[in-house]
Amino acid sequence: RLERQTDVAESRAAEAERFRDQLGRRADVLEAANRCARALSSSLELERAFEAFIREVRGLLPFDRMAIVLGESGVDQVMAVAGAGSDEVLPAGSGAPIHGTLLEEILRTNQTIYRRDMTAADYPEEDEFLALGLHCRLATPLLQGARSIGMLSLVRREVDAFSEEEIELAGLLGRLVASAVQNIRAYGAERKTVEEL
Repeated sequence: RLERQTDVAESRAAEAERFRDQLGRRADVLEAANRCARALSSSLELERAFEAFIREVRGLLPFDRMAIVLGESGVDQVMAVAGAGSDEVLPAGSGAPIHGTLLEEILRTNQTIYRRDMTAADYPEEDEFLALGLHCRLATPLLQGARSIGMLSLVRREVDAFSEEEIELAGLLGRLVASAVQNIRAYGAERKTVEEL
């Protein structure tokens, strides 16, 4: 009986240690997400805010390519991009028809899409990513309420390169970006009204 009680106590101690480690990791992730949120609010100009955000994300959620893309009037607008091919493939400021792209599906479903292996190139832009040696893509919606206005796309060279924790974190970052876009646009609209007055 004493041996059984000892085994139970050791099992509970191990479980408590696992929970403590999980809580520690969660606290670290929340602190990192907080830094990303501060970076996004560091400027009321989208370009500067996104640059600061990308610097923070690079240390938190490593990527080989990252893009923030908005979907407006049937066109994808690349707001910011960093990493592999950022000057040649869908650079910041560019736009393309949304039809058939991963962004179209994100806007339709409002769901995160994880492309473990893009070898099949199910979306037209993936051929260009494969040519850059990129094989795994995680895209999370930029949600404003229940509606997606765009996506945060993270791409890596290795196949199936994102963990469950990273997918969850990317979803949180997508919501932060959507909120920043909304705030900066509201500020821009107010500034324009003031200038007109």
